[in-house]
Amino acid sequence: MRILTSTILLTIVALSASVSRAAGPVVEPMSYESLETYESRIFELENRLADIESNDGANSCEAGDCWCQPCSGISFMAEVLWLRAYDSEDGDLSASSEDGSRYTLGYVGEHGWGGRIRYFELGIRDLSPSAFPGGLINFETFDAELTGRFRAGCGWWGTVSGGVRYADFIEENTVHYQDSYGPVVGLEMSRVFRCNVRLYGIVRQSYQFGQDVENNTGETMFGISELQLGAEWNRTTSGGCNFFIRSFVEAQQWDSLEDNDSEDIGLIGGGLAVGIAL
Repeated sequence: MRILTSTILLTIVALSASVSRAAGPVVEPMSYESLETYESRIFELENRLADIESNDGANSCEAGDCWCQPCSGISFMAEVLWLRAYDSEDGDLSASSEDGSRYTLGYVGEHGWGGRIRYFELGIRDLSPSAFPGGLINFETFDAELTGRFRAGCGWWGTVSGGVRYADFIEENTVHYQDSYGPVVGLEMSRVFRCNVRLYGIVRQSYQFGQDVENNTGETMFGISELQLGAEWNRTTSGGCNFFIRSFVEAQQWDSLEDNDSEDIGLIGGGLAVGIAL
């Protein structure tokens, strides 16, 4: 009897040990501080995932850091524009829209900082010889900028830029602002509309300082304001390149230069752009 009792006790102890090993260590109740830490970590991971999804994986931002950290690389974009000219006093300058072009070459680093250069040219020809003795106006700008990307919250992304602009304005036989230089600043904001499609807006402003060599009026200045609103479709290739197409409307104002007085010239129209980021 004593042997049977001992055997039963040993069996119960062995079974208890087996159950304890199978169940694992005893889980103690989680403290409030630990729970708060885990919730904060989950919230941080959710924010990172939302950032990646809202930007199609092209950019990422560290939690608590508003400056983005995209994949570094070179980008190029070519734009074709169809713009019509107006002035602030005499109305329509051109009989139809004229085509121009803009080319942008840039580089962005791993922390969202980068640089780019941009060239724009447009020729407006008037069919009324009385309005322009030479019948031709040329607009030309060349920009060199530093850029920085940032996250604005609620799915909005931005790029701020600043640099130097060279501008040349020629109204044949009337006004010629040659070799004007000045500061240029810009801001681009974009938001994902649906899969692979985003809406964006760009504003730029520069102040040019140069000389009217046609009238020999000495040092003078004028301003250039730009607004572009559009939509972008983008696709990442199997090789990791980001290809995109843009369609947009654009308005520009070149102020205080027409007829060498306070008269302004406005440009309005639309355009298409294609680009690639390597």
